[in-house]
Amino acid sequence: GKSYLVWKSLAGKLSAPGNHVLPTSGHYLLAYDKNGNFQGVNPMQLDVYDASFMCRLKYNSHDGLLYYYGETYPYGASGYVKMNNTTLTKRYFMAKYSTTGGFVSVIESDGGGFGGMQFDTDGSMYLTGTGISGRQHLGQTFSGSSSGAPYVAKLASNGTVIWMKKAVTNAASSGNDVA
Repeated sequence: GKSYLVWKSLAGKLSAPGNHVLPTSGHYLLAYDKNGNFQGVNPMQLDVYDASFMCRLKYNSHDGLLYYYGETYPYGASGYVKMNNTTLTKRYFMAKYSTTGGFVSVIESDGGGFGGMQFDTDGSMYLTGTGISGRQHLGQTFSGSSSGAPYVAKLASNGTVIWMKKAVTNAASSGNDVA
C-alpha cells in the first residue's frame, strides 16, 4: 500500500525528500510506500485562486484511482477552482485522479455534499453527506423542512447510484463519515 499527500507549493525546489524541482506553483501529489519511503511527486491538474478549498482524499484499490472530494467557496467574483483547466461551477465536487496526478473526471453538485467515502472489495462506493432540501444530488431530490439532511448511498464502480437512504431530521444535520 502507498500513502498519498496533496500539497500546494510555490515554484522552486522540494528539498526533502529528493531535491525535486517544482517548475510551477500549484498542487502536487506526493507518494510514499508502506514504509514511508518517498516514491515521487507529480503535478495535479488542479488550480485554486482566491477560494477556500476543503477536501478529503481516498484511494480505491479496485480501480487504482484517487477520489478527491469536498467543497469550494470562492471569496469573490475573481475566485475559482479549476480541474483539468475547467472551472467548477458548483459548490460540491467529487473528482477522480490517477496516482500520478492525472485528472480523470469530476462530478459537481449544488444539491448536497460529500462527507465520507468508503470502498468495498468489488469496487462499490459508500458515501455519506448532506442533501439540501428541494435540490438534486446524485440523481435524488431531497425533501423536508430542514436545510440539510444526512444520507448514505451505495454506488456501483461506474458511479451509478444503487441505493440512497435519507434520514428525516427536524434540524439541519449532515452525514460526516461512513465505515
